[in-house]
Amino acid sequence: CDHYMGPLNQHALAAIREMQAEAFKLGTPLRPRHREVAPGQYEMAPYFGHAPEQIDQNLVVMQICEEVAGRYGLTCLFQEKPFAGINGSGKHNNWSISTKEGVNLLNANQVTKATGNKDVFPVIMTAIVAAVDKHGDLMRCSVASPGNDFRLGAMEA
Repeated sequence: CDHYMGPLNQHALAAIREMQAEAFKLGTPLRPRHREVAPGQYEMAPYFGHAPEQIDQNLVVMQICEEVAGRYGLTCLFQEKPFAGINGSGKHNNWSISTKEGVNLLNANQVTKATGNKDVFPVIMTAIVAAVDKHGDLMRCSVASPGNDFRLGAMEA
């Protein structure tokens, strides 16, 4: 995925590869790896996992990124929008919901295979949409910050 938003600067790519290698040594594989919208902005992310472990991994990865960037004469910023008028990063979490057996409830094929009933997935989606509609304000309080709001627009979702 190195092509998203154009090719990576080779100096930055070398630093990112080292960040990925250091994180992998500690059991945290990082992928994807690509440029983002703002000048000099890059993204990589740990594979999905359970929230408690992911939080710990995220903190360790941030430390690795700061240390490795310094060795390359670079600075690693994690602010959502560090510069006015320039689209920013947007430190964010993607979420999913699954059963204890690992069935991704947002994947129609997995749900149908696990249940043998193609009508289960639309019911799950209806329940999720209803819950977000009813409790959207609480969800927003738990995931949004004023700084993150500034990143929205342009090519950010």
